[in-house]
Amino acid sequence: MRRYIQPSDSSPLISIIPNISSPRSLNTIFPWGNDNFIGNTCQNFPTYFRTLTPAIPNSPELEALSKLPYGIVVEPGTVGKLPRVDLSNSTIPRCNKCQAYISCFCKVDERKKQWICGLCGAKTNFPENMPEIPQMLTGNMVYDVVAPQDYVQKAFVMPSFVFIIDLSSQAVDSGFTAQFIRSVKSSVEQLSDKTNVCVMTITKFASIYDIKACKEVVVIDPEDFVVSPNYIVTLRDCRKEFNKLLDLLLKKHSHGQGNCLGSAYAIACSALRIYGGIIIAGTCTTPSIGPYAVASRVQGHTTEDSEIQLLHIPKNNQCKKYMDLALLMSKRGISLHLFICSKSHAEVAVSGLACGLTGGLCRYYKEFDPLQLHSDLFVSITSRYLWNASMRLRESDGIQQTKIFGNMTNFKDGISIAVLPSNASLTFGLTVKKPINNAKFQAALLFTSSTGKRILRVFNFEIPVTSEISVLQSGFDEAALGTFLVKSATLNILSAGSRDSMEGMNQAFWEIVNRNSKFKSLHHIIFGILKNRIFTESILPNIDYKMAAILNLRMTSVSETILYAYPMLYDIENKKTLALRIENIASGIFALGCYNNILLWCTNPLLEEEFRNLVDENNEPKGNLVDFVTNIRQLTGKYLRIIVLSYETSKEYIDSLMIETSARPNFNSWITSQVLT
Repeated sequence: MRRYIQPSDSSPLISIIPNISSPRSLNTIFPWGNDNFIGNTCQNFPTYFRTLTPAIPNSPELEALSKLPYGIVVEPGTVGKLPRVDLSNSTIPRCNKCQAYISCFCKVDERKKQWICGLCGAKTNFPENMPEIPQMLTGNMVYDVVAPQDYVQKAFVMPSFVFIIDLSSQAVDSGFTAQFIRSVKSSVEQLSDKTNVCVMTITKFASIYDIKACKEVVVIDPEDFVVSPNYIVTLRDCRKEFNKLLDLLLKKHSHGQGNCLGSAYAIACSALRIYGGIIIAGTCTTPSIGPYAVASRVQGHTTEDSEIQLLHIPKNNQCKKYMDLALLMSKRGISLHLFICSKSHAEVAVSGLACGLTGGLCRYYKEFDPLQLHSDLFVSITSRYLWNASMRLRESDGIQQTKIFGNMTNFKDGISIAVLPSNASLTFGLTVKKPINNAKFQAALLFTSSTGKRILRVFNFEIPVTSEISVLQSGFDEAALGTFLVKSATLNILSAGSRDSMEGMNQAFWEIVNRNSKFKSLHHIIFGILKNRIFTESILPNIDYKMAAILNLRMTSVSETILYAYPMLYDIENKKTLALRIENIASGIFALGCYNNILLWCTNPLLEEEFRNLVDENNEPKGNLVDFVTNIRQLTGKYLRIIVLSYETSKEYIDSLMIETSARPNFNSWITSQVLT
């Protein structure tokens, strides 16, 4: 039986702005009942480039008057097949002044010797080694270039994974280690023979394995570690030995309490120095042993101020080592995916720090959940990735970036994402610093493909500029705006705490709505995130969940963010989506599409046989469930697993997910209690 944590009844009610009268009619519809919600982008842009508003104000004064947020959401890995030109033996034309790439905004002179930059207006000569200008560079809004050698920072060896397995008593005795190993083993079966793998274990010391010889090498001091080619092996040469090693590790006994996870990070970072790649680490405790040992700070911290302190890495020399490691991982093209299960405080703010700087993920489980752990591991290991990635967003003069949401490292000319999940998004806040006549944007993403080619992907878009506030207040992309508000509020927890962030988001949302009454579904998204446990649960012992959620939400796509705030409820018998209300699940078979799994349950005993026939022996969908599961997997860009629940034993948890009626205040009373400016 699975145990779930229900949002605390003691959570504060949402604040109300005084001296404002209520709206007469809002006429809202839950997002998954709104056919135009996810796909409806401003200016009919493709869904991988979305703007929050239909236009950009032409002056700082109009921006201030509108009281709207401005920004764009880019999902660079979700693009389909693009025009591609091979310039590996040539030069990519770039502006001499602003360094923008040639684009559809540029003008080429009649002699085809010069071009005028579409962003800054400067003239630039074409490279001498380019006798013919590829039409696809100036005729397409988005294009790919096979980059020349000077864009290649390091030799690409093929995708690589290091698996760090916790053999402490907390991990082994709970069953976490066994499930972690089994899930890794089954997930790696899906990987290409060209993939490189490495296995490590952690107890009071870290060990790395010679896979082909099935030999353990104990590393006493990570600073003395010497990399051997035997530690990272191509699957083509070691599948049988890899599986045999994992089977042997399943039989290992626990090795006392605690582990040296930090030391394992340092060793893995050295092992992947040439390769780059992804560290998949599973643990059940604070890394309390070795030169990277940290101690839990939870004792005596129970206030709102303490929450903010616990969500930040301590400013001491010991924890500075984790910051240095995270930056080194980013520089070497290494990403961290951390899976941590602990009932007590495990210092995710420290051990998960590298997730937030390398394009990584952090999955936290308060209670051991083997099905969810397996699903999350499968997604991390089998997803598509853009390796050793970096991105630069350029914009018209007068427009400035205010913030960037993403698990990345900033550098002088842009951002670095060691390994970018193909379904991830990068969200940019914008402001107008001086009067403008146009709003053109160029996002340039440099990455290595899974086949080893260095690719430059260039996006070019123009957003209309207006002097009319009425134009700014019409035609919103509600999904993109909701994503921006959700990410802003959750990240704000780090500086303001849960309570102030929740109240600030609620107030900001109603100020926007009361000036722009054309929203259809945004209310449901905001209500959903305000009632999410990231805001509503008490500070302790949920600090690790909050930290992991903040890390993950910074990078989620628009669809994933909306599913996080407001999962998709589906009535399988009647083939329709429903609002998250308890009365809607009174009788029938239902599925709930979430950002990280798909739940399935039955509330009518007469339909039990039909319910059992909806999944096969591999828990794959059948019958009326197929289209729904396919839709959720397409929306998230992930192969999400189906988790079958017993309504009898999971009723409390399932009912709590019906947030429109289970939350206090419920959706209707929240709407009617709000007031207009």
